[in-house]
Amino acid sequence: MTVPMRRRLLPPLAADPGSRRPVTVRSAFLRPLLLPLLLALAVTLTVAWSVRTTVHTAALARDAQVNLTLLQTILNDVIDLETGQRGYLITHQQSYLEPYHQAKVRLPQDLAALRQALSSQDPAGRTMPLPQLNTLEARISEWERQGGGREVQVERLDPARAAQMVRTGRGKALIDDARRIIARFQADELQVQQRLDVMSSVSAQQALLVTVAGLLLAIALAVTSAVRAASRVTVTLRQLSVASAQLARGHLPQRLPASDIRELDDLAQDFTVTGQVLQAREAALRDGQERLELVTRHAPVLLFSLDAAGTFTFCEGRGQGGQRGELLGRSAFDVYAASPEALPLFRAALRGERAEGRVTDGAEVFLMRLNPLHDARGAVRSVVGVTVDVTELERARAALARANTELEQFAAIASHDLQTPLRSIMSFAQLLDRRAGVALDDRSRVMLQHIVNASGRMKTLIDDLLQYARLAQTPPQQRDIDPNQVLAEVLADLQEEISAAAVQVTSDPLPVVLADHLPVRQLLFNLILNAVRYRRAEVPGSVHVSGRREGSEVRIDVTDNGQGIDPQFHERIFTVFQRLHRQDEVAGTGIGLAACKRIAEAYGGRITVDSRPGHGSTFTFTLPAAPDGRAPAAALG
Repeated sequence: MTVPMRRRLLPPLAADPGSRRPVTVRSAFLRPLLLPLLLALAVTLTVAWSVRTTVHTAALARDAQVNLTLLQTILNDVIDLETGQRGYLITHQQSYLEPYHQAKVRLPQDLAALRQALSSQDPAGRTMPLPQLNTLEARISEWERQGGGREVQVERLDPARAAQMVRTGRGKALIDDARRIIARFQADELQVQQRLDVMSSVSAQQALLVTVAGLLLAIALAVTSAVRAASRVTVTLRQLSVASAQLARGHLPQRLPASDIRELDDLAQDFTVTGQVLQAREAALRDGQERLELVTRHAPVLLFSLDAAGTFTFCEGRGQGGQRGELLGRSAFDVYAASPEALPLFRAALRGERAEGRVTDGAEVFLMRLNPLHDARGAVRSVVGVTVDVTELERARAALARANTELEQFAAIASHDLQTPLRSIMSFAQLLDRRAGVALDDRSRVMLQHIVNASGRMKTLIDDLLQYARLAQTPPQQRDIDPNQVLAEVLADLQEEISAAAVQVTSDPLPVVLADHLPVRQLLFNLILNAVRYRRAEVPGSVHVSGRREGSEVRIDVTDNGQGIDPQFHERIFTVFQRLHRQDEVAGTGIGLAACKRIAEAYGGRITVDSRPGHGSTFTFTLPAAPDGRAPAAALG
């Protein structure tokens, strides 16, 4: 059902100020999911931020652990320096300098490693600024030059002086200062590491809380939105289901409420329109059924249908075989067992063929037509048929044929009997004109000439009427006729009229037809003579005859540039005695075109005209084509 039809059948709904504009099904399902999707996106971003923070915190904690490890290594190196230096000064044995020498080698490397680690770390998370590292290196270097390292060197040369240097406490103060710097750095790194552990734990807990809460909320919102959207669809579908059940019971439901989902609203309105259309069609079907029953009740028509076995399943009206109550449930072969014309028709229809024929029942005559109906596999599932009582029509047709025959015979006899006194009138009038013409006055000579002219027209009319009557009495003869030779004879007979009117007649080669010489000659003679008579004075007259074969027929056109004919008279001119001009304007009897029509129809053809006033005319007639397919003769120049 199209929307324009719905607009024709349904009045527009009143606008509800509080109602929302209908949305599409896609919008109805996707819009409610927008908030859960945004919430899920927020959860995703939160988790991503938490992961990033955790990764960053882990990196800072790793850096702090690296720093602690390096600081502890440096502190161990410092302890080894001091321990080796003290042992050597106390024992004066070289073996106690072994830790001292090893620490002296490792310490620059460990300090360089710490400097490199601090340089590569984020300055914001660095607890030990590089200047303080420089201070630590300076203290250790100064201890080596002026403290413990110097004391070791002096001990080798002057032990007393070395002891005096130890008692000053200079070396111990430098190494203690280095220990304090390292201890402070270690404490700061431990605080940073603890803070980072707390931050990482809090971030993980927050991410877990946000993820769980956000996902639960998003799922709840999504489920709620889906339930609401499904309920909106379900309401309309339930209304459609109830309306369908009502429609199935034959009750047209009221118009369904408008839905806020556009497709469902269109579906509901289309359903309402469909119901209205079905109700209207059902009412029309009932009216048609009532009219059919009324017609078949009073008309001699029997409508029926048969199943595939030939049993009557529907019957309306009356006809051969009985009425409704007498035929339903019976076999057509039993009902028409005594009708030899009907049984072959039923057999053909049940085989899947269309069948039509005359069936007689005593003095009554019926016309029967059967049409088979096929299923999807092509098998005959039923046959619909009609029988019409044409007894009265056949009687009327026979009476009309007898009347036409008697009328034509009367016209022929009357015309023949009229010719004898008419010839006497013409002969005496002409004799009187020759013998007493000089003695008569002008008025008498004019009156005598009127008698001669009227007698001539009367003779022409009688001749045409006789010829028209013979066309109905004489059965058409069929043999090969060359229209080109017939046309040449016609032009020879009309040479005087054509020359007097200064009309040029041309033709194309015409195919051979299956007809008789005289009818074809009369066709061409009447059409060309009319073209000459109804020419236009202001232009040179021209007539062209052409023809071509179209299947089993030959089509011949006679085209002129004459006065033309108004389309409203195209049918009238082929009726007997119908003229469009007065006798004193254009000569003729009004029988010529009627004779042409009778000739063409006698051979199973037709004649038509295509014309407009002032644009000439084209008369077209068809005749059977010769079966041998001979080539047409040469055309006229």
